[in-house]
Amino acid sequence: MIRGIVNESLEAMIDIDVLGAGGRLSVAAVIDTGFTGFVTLPRETISALGLTFVAESEATLATGQVAVLRAYRARVSWPAGVFDVLVLESDTAPLVGMSLLRGLTVRITVVAGGDVILTEA
Repeated sequence: MIRGIVNESLEAMIDIDVLGAGGRLSVAAVIDTGFTGFVTLPRETISALGLTFVAESEATLATGQVAVLRAYRARVSWPAGVFDVLVLESDTAPLVGMSLLRGLTVRITVVAGGDVILTEA
């Protein structure tokens, strides 16, 4: 089970542990059900983790704009184990997408300070 909290902007937040050649970091991330990938991280976090560049990838942003984002290989510690994931570099706050949430039940009490609970489906 993963527990998080809804922030004042009504964003569902969870902490994820991301592993790279430079070590392990706990990152506060927003759950984004419109993002079909795994995780986005800012350049500074990617550099601190020493993530390996894989390729550039086109992505359609929430605004409808198509952007070319840099993709990196990382590992995420998750309740079912440690998984290889692709991390997209982004200028936004870290995001957790639907690919990482696959197979989980997500329960969100959508009020500031509300519970975010992820459990096995």
